[in-house]
Amino acid sequence: MGGQVYAANADFEVKQVYVDGQFLDRARYPASGYLIAETGVPAAGAGSEGVVDPHLRALAGRDVVGAQAYVRTVGWQIQTLGVAALAGAQMRFSGSTSYPVQKGTGYYLTGKRWMLDNSAGWFWDADAKRLYVRLPDGSAPANYRVEATRHDYGVRLMNQPYVQFSGIRVRYAGRDGMRVERSAQTDITDMEIVASGHDGIAFTGGSNGSVQDSLIQESGRDGVSLWLSHGVKVMGNRVENSGTTGGPRNSLAAINATNSNYVHIERNTVSGAGYIGIRFNRNSRVVNNVVRDVCLVLDDCGAIYSWANTDPRPLNSVVAGNLIENVVGNRSGSPAPWTLAAGIYLDDLTNGVVVEGNTVGKAERGIYLHNAFDNVIQGNIVTDSRAYSLIVATDHLTHPTAGLRPNKIRANILVSMKPVPFIYYLDRVGRGLNDVLDANVYLGPADEKGFVLHRQGATGDAVDTYSDATFRKQPGKSAHGLFRRVTSPPLLLMNDGDAAREYACPLHPTIACGRASSLAGKKITWPVRIQPYGAQVVVND
Repeated sequence: MGGQVYAANADFEVKQVYVDGQFLDRARYPASGYLIAETGVPAAGAGSEGVVDPHLRALAGRDVVGAQAYVRTVGWQIQTLGVAALAGAQMRFSGSTSYPVQKGTGYYLTGKRWMLDNSAGWFWDADAKRLYVRLPDGSAPANYRVEATRHDYGVRLMNQPYVQFSGIRVRYAGRDGMRVERSAQTDITDMEIVASGHDGIAFTGGSNGSVQDSLIQESGRDGVSLWLSHGVKVMGNRVENSGTTGGPRNSLAAINATNSNYVHIERNTVSGAGYIGIRFNRNSRVVNNVVRDVCLVLDDCGAIYSWANTDPRPLNSVVAGNLIENVVGNRSGSPAPWTLAAGIYLDDLTNGVVVEGNTVGKAERGIYLHNAFDNVIQGNIVTDSRAYSLIVATDHLTHPTAGLRPNKIRANILVSMKPVPFIYYLDRVGRGLNDVLDANVYLGPADEKGFVLHRQGATGDAVDTYSDATFRKQPGKSAHGLFRRVTSPPLLLMNDGDAAREYACPLHPTIACGRASSLAGKKITWPVRIQPYGAQVVVND
């Protein structure tokens, strides 16, 4: 790599560096991507205390002790650990990973001056109080505006209730752009929080506040983070590119209400998230949001996601009227042999949730019910999924199978123009086809293998495939819905705005406008009027 390394005095801990407003990552090894482990060094617990990789021999004689290792042992997490020792092809950490290092686990290193020899980036020498940088084009920093972050927070509020913030712009905070701690009734409106090192806006230990009509961009981890902060409203915000800046690292959600209840999340636009788009918990409403281009860095991910872990109490929440498009999933550096990225993902023991009137397009899995039970999934549209329109998987290790009460899956529209199932059951605990399906509509060129039950157990796998007609003969499925054969892809019209919108006859190769109809067979009269956060499927007769 051409160019030189330049240095300047910096008598403060540098948190971030920007060059003419563009993020400059820390110096790292390798310069991009991951090293791939052959195996791990077993730890006393379930994880690993190091990696074994023949490529590490190239670092013989290098100072690596004290570097940071970013290790991706599972699809949904990148863990950061200190490097304690390097000997030949074995590197040991100062702690252990949460999950064991397997063959295929990706990792990379940061935090040493010599890493600038092979990559653009920066390094801050805490002893010498010097900042070293190497620019991507190898030129001198004097030709640019180089900014280094000194402070952790742009705004920090502690133990002060009934405070209102409005019209403030925060850039380059080392940790959180705004942090609100143990403060009730804090209202944040019309803010612009850009390029925070950790979270854009973080609430912790508060209640009954709000984040409204604000722009949160390029947060290192989460855009809006609510931690034990109940009764908060998150409304009308744009949360863009959270958890995607720089080298791959851990993030939780663009809007993260993991441990907060009675949260109202409405009319937000989430785009470009490294991991989950919106994550909710109990007694919450997630309504009329737009979530696009998410799960870009991590995997086992959902555009809208919940997780009850081992707690079977009902969530009593609503997910309604959301528009979801392009849920990607990223396997780079993950030892998992598959991608899991769902539009709406109700994970372990999620129950008591109404999922209604949502639209999911271009997800790997449209709606995913993983050990989820007693939920209502109704009136949703799922189209153009890469694997399955709807998947029900059961493999919970501790909750009794008898307690996994049926989900009610009714009046949904599932479109699959590819040779993949509409509904896929993956059963590892003997739950079987116990969900109630009623009045769903399935659109596709064929239905011969549109419904699959895959049983996995100690005695091996058994896969049963069903057509629409044979699926109806299964217990409780006699009125489950209607298969309608279509030979050209239906057209999905979505209105992601706050006002009703009219669609003229579209210039679309698969739709002959004069023969277009609704699913009920009624001729379409153009223009088609769609209400805010609504969608309609148009088919050819």
